[in-house]
Amino acid sequence: MNYIGELRGEKTEIEIEAQGALKDKARKHFKGTIDFKRGSKKAKGNENEFCMLLSDTAKSIALPMLLCSEEDVEGNHSSACRKGRK
Repeated sequence: MNYIGELRGEKTEIEIEAQGALKDKARKHFKGTIDFKRGSKKAKGNENEFCMLLSDTAKSIALPMLLCSEEDVEGNHSSACRKGRK
């Protein structure tokens, strides 16, 4: 999965939310990018990725990224993975 959000206007907002579960030998690659371009003053961007691993052989790779060419913006990103109970 590759999500790209480019913010160009003042006070614009974006939310990237990815959630899922993996089992057996499943593999997941998540890449999320929020890019604050010039002209996006007061813009807000949030990016969250969560994955539940339901087996010892499942694998999740997450690469959240924030890029910024403007001042006075708010950007947050997070990534979490949790091993499920047997």
